[in-house]
Amino acid sequence: MTHSRRITRTASLDLAAIVAEQLLSRRDGLPGTGVRYGEAGRGKTLACSTLARDTHGY
Repeated sequence: MTHSRRITRTASLDLAAIVAEQLLSRRDGLPGTGVRYGEAGRGKTLACSTLARDTHGY
């Protein structure tokens, strides 16, 4: 029996996608840097890793 890893959409994933879209559609000349911060264990790394995988942003 094989198990597939699936990520459930959460607010953290949705917010990461919104911020990424805002960074990508910024005005010319503005820096494209985004910072995620917060308490440990809140899904920051998972959200960014999932977004990168889903959008081929690696």
